[in-house]
Amino acid sequence: MLPITGIVLLLSSVLIPLEIGVMAMFFAGAFMLIIGMGMFQLGVEMSMSPLGEGMGASLAKSCKLGLATVVSLAMGVLVTIAEPDLQILSRQVPAIPNMVLILTVAAGVGICLCIAVLRIVLHINLSLMLIFFYTILILFSFFLCPEIFWR
Repeated sequence: MLPITGIVLLLSSVLIPLEIGVMAMFFAGAFMLIIGMGMFQLGVEMSMSPLGEGMGASLAKSCKLGLATVVSLAMGVLVTIAEPDLQILSRQVPAIPNMVLILTVAAGVGICLCIAVLRIVLHINLSLMLIFFYTILILFSFFLCPEIFWR
């Protein structure tokens, strides 16, 4: 937020002069936003981080790969569905129904989180996984419509 405030200050002094009252309201709002974000981060750090660490430790100790996979899938899907930015984005794309876009993105995030957990638990090399998935991606690209692929 601080860089944005600096850019607004620079632009308002060089390109577009703003009234003193408008600048004062902007800086008061920026100050409150910075304080609020700091308090939010502190609250998350004090409450949610220990909860996540505890859940992660208990899942790791249980040695149940299926449970860890299901929990990571569910958490990825649920957190993504609750994401406000995705809700707004879904309203910006009229060609795709809102829930179709939201559920597709949520499923993708959940699957990627599952793959990440499996990679950590099974000690799979990241380079090998990237080579594998990029190969699949490149192979799928050959089945695209030429008008889409060669724009």
